[in-house]
Amino acid sequence: MKSASEKIKSLFIPEEGGGADMQMVIDQLKLDSEREIKNNPVRSPQGPDEDEEEEEEESVLI
Repeated sequence: MKSASEKIKSLFIPEEGGGADMQMVIDQLKLDSEREIKNNPVRSPQGPDEDEEEEEEESVLI
């Protein structure tokens, strides 16, 4: 049985097949982050500018 430090080293220093596991983890993280981005779209950088323009238009109407 491996000690804790050996397990940690095996994550970062590929042994036989150890690198493939880490690559799978990285690939899964990429997929998860892409899925999260699609499910939670961030407002475009133009978003706040549009709000400011609306406020200016309202003040002109008053």
